[in-house]
Amino acid sequence: MLILFLSFLSALIFSNEQKQLMDLLEKENYQPRKVFDLCKNKGLDCTYFKAKIFESEGNAGSAMDLYLRGSYYEDYLRLQTYSGADIEQIIKAHQIDKKKAAFYRALSEYVKGNWTKAVDLFSIDILEKDMSSKFYLAYSYLMLGENNKAKRISKDRPEQLDLVDQIEYKKLDALILYAENKQLEAKKLFVDVLKLRPGDFISLKYLAHIYYRTGWFKKAEKIYSSLISKEWRDTELYYLLSERCEMRVRYLLFSQAVKDADKIIREYPNRKDFIAIFISWLLEHDNLELAEKYAQKLSGADSEYDKSLYAFVNGLLSEFKLNDVEALSYLKKAYSLYPANEYLEKIKTAEDNLISMDEEKYPKLDCDKYKVTNISPGVWNIESDIFGKDWPVNYSIEKQKDIFSVNLKLNFVYSSDINFEDRAKLWIRTSKNIWSKYRIKLDLQSVRSTYSKSPYTSINILPWPSSFYSKRVSSHEWSVLTSPRTAAHEIGHLLGLDDEYYETDKRIIHRNNNRYIGPRSSLMRNMLSGSPEKRHIHFLLSPIKCN
Repeated sequence: MLILFLSFLSALIFSNEQKQLMDLLEKENYQPRKVFDLCKNKGLDCTYFKAKIFESEGNAGSAMDLYLRGSYYEDYLRLQTYSGADIEQIIKAHQIDKKKAAFYRALSEYVKGNWTKAVDLFSIDILEKDMSSKFYLAYSYLMLGENNKAKRISKDRPEQLDLVDQIEYKKLDALILYAENKQLEAKKLFVDVLKLRPGDFISLKYLAHIYYRTGWFKKAEKIYSSLISKEWRDTELYYLLSERCEMRVRYLLFSQAVKDADKIIREYPNRKDFIAIFISWLLEHDNLELAEKYAQKLSGADSEYDKSLYAFVNGLLSEFKLNDVEALSYLKKAYSLYPANEYLEKIKTAEDNLISMDEEKYPKLDCDKYKVTNISPGVWNIESDIFGKDWPVNYSIEKQKDIFSVNLKLNFVYSSDINFEDRAKLWIRTSKNIWSKYRIKLDLQSVRSTYSKSPYTSINILPWPSSFYSKRVSSHEWSVLTSPRTAAHEIGHLLGLDDEYYETDKRIIHRNNNRYIGPRSSLMRNMLSGSPEKRHIHFLLSPIKCN
């Protein structure tokens, strides 16, 4: 009897020691090898901690095998859920209790990107007080763009929280900030989370997104590479590769972007939509040759959906080449094959592109709104508030023989958390090349400053919008990764020129009433492949006549 009691006591002590190690792993889940070594030193069964090492290294197959062998069925179910597997048989076979089964059914929909269904399942009564369910419910709301509902969950937190839940709430707060495009504030919270839990996947992923969007390419590249090398979940790997590919295009590193694109096309043959997305990025950054090459990867399409994608990308290519009639034909064909809302939006844009004034209209100059100072013979300073006092026009003109040198001085205002000097050089070089024509030489000078009081024309530099957020640039507010051609278009505003495109945003469609809709070849209408026209040059030189 005594022997049986001692055996029971030994088993009890064993399970308590193992529980302590599990708690340690929960607090220090970034160091599974350290906990495994402690386990071995204690002479315990270390199957669970060995599985955690495999999991941390991205070897999910071996981890699942060990979890199953050691009867750690919930961890086995968790990894199967993240892998996108059908989990009903697992729930039934291993008699997972009702509450955990409900959680993993909801998580399964979350992993698959079915956010609305995930919200419904995480909201059922049995999961109402479950902390993990609360966090995933909030994440699902963020994915659906319902930020206020996520905020309510964040605010409705218990007064007493253990360390794990404190970390999760901090992470949720960071994601809410990120979703609201407050990326620099979000970065601070993600960094705080990583101090407590350095291996946290969500914090690392979004920190990479933020570094990418604030100009720190090398930092973002390092995190992406580390995450991609260990990632085994198909959905997460796809989005990591896609995000890095987009980043590389925006940094004009096309040869590196192609490596990601080719890997996605090879390993995700059913994601033909990625090819269309990749082509749109390439055209945005003026790489027609590469875009045409990748369009051919859709040319042998079999399914109606893939044929619609091929028609769609041909529509994009035709639009870039200013053949709007052909673009509209391709886009309508795409919609007839597969009625996607995205196609309808592009059809509307293509129809708007066909709207153009018959006559060539010279922008009207109002001398009453210009102050022109003849600084010295052949040199004039031009000032105007035609766009309002907050967006002043200020440049100078110097006549040198038959060439007019237009000098525009830019003051870039930005946070010290933003790195964009290389981008500024690219903007200046591209804009000089685009605008220096028709006997005009555009001379751009720039200073880089963290304050706005300057005699130069100030431009606020903001992070590239977060993946939950969309924001248009304006003449005096650019994003870190604004494309070179878009910057050249905004330079046109800084020289006093109006937009010439047809406004499709319903909130500001009234602008079309007084707007000249220029030809598609105009840079002030078409930022992707347009150029300055003679009438633009005529307008920005005309203030001399006001003197």
